[in-house]
Amino acid sequence: MAAEAEPGGATGIIIRAMTSAAADLIDPPRAAPTRHRRPQGGRDEAFDRWLRAELLRLHGDALREPIPESLLRLIADAARKDDGSRR
Repeated sequence: MAAEAEPGGATGIIIRAMTSAAADLIDPPRAAPTRHRRPQGGRDEAFDRWLRAELLRLHGDALREPIPESLLRLIADAARKDDGSRR
């Protein structure tokens, strides 16, 4: 299958954000603690791990599927309309 060019502009941003969000669910980034972030206790952290594992067990296959062309067209159309209304 031939490689397709990645859309630019608002459509590209939306697609990259959706892809990144799905990837973060599959393999979450490890954020360094900041002084604004409250460290989680053992129970909260255990619940988060359990919840992430269960969500991946139930929906992981769907997260790994490619985004359907029809949805990409809808996003692109909406982005074009939005760009046109801002002018």
